[in-house]
Amino acid sequence: VYVNASLDETLLPRLKEEQKGMILFPGSEPMVEGRVSKVSWEADRQTHEILAEVTPIKLERRVAIGQRADVRIEIARREGVLSVPSAMMQRDEQGPFVYVDRGGKIAVARPKLGLSGRDQVEILEGLSEGDTVLRAKALGALLPLGRRWSP
Repeated sequence: VYVNASLDETLLPRLKEEQKGMILFPGSEPMVEGRVSKVSWEADRQTHEILAEVTPIKLERRVAIGQRADVRIEIARREGVLSVPSAMMQRDEQGPFVYVDRGGKIAVARPKLGLSGRDQVEILEGLSEGDTVLRAKALGALLPLGRRWSP
């Protein structure tokens, strides 16, 4: 049993067999550990995607041929880096940003991003350890820039 994952062709140089992967079958938790068992030699000319087969290491549930699954492949790992939760990241026409505390007031920081994972995004520049990152109470809501805030 394996899962075919469609991946953007720009990832090809960073993919190789035996890389760690995780598979999430709909309606089940937790994710199933797997390994990349094959990387396609051909990209789709319409979608510019390549296929990678991810094989579960141990499968303790029934699956059906053709069943959908979400796949995550670990292409890199960095320890001890500055990161923020993915849920804190916002995006506008200028690109990604986060709301931050600057002297007790709401401001915008546009950090340079590195690797991103399921829950965290690496910050290369633009934020420092100890900065307070803010989030609106409602998902997707905007915060009023320059307004004072309190925890």
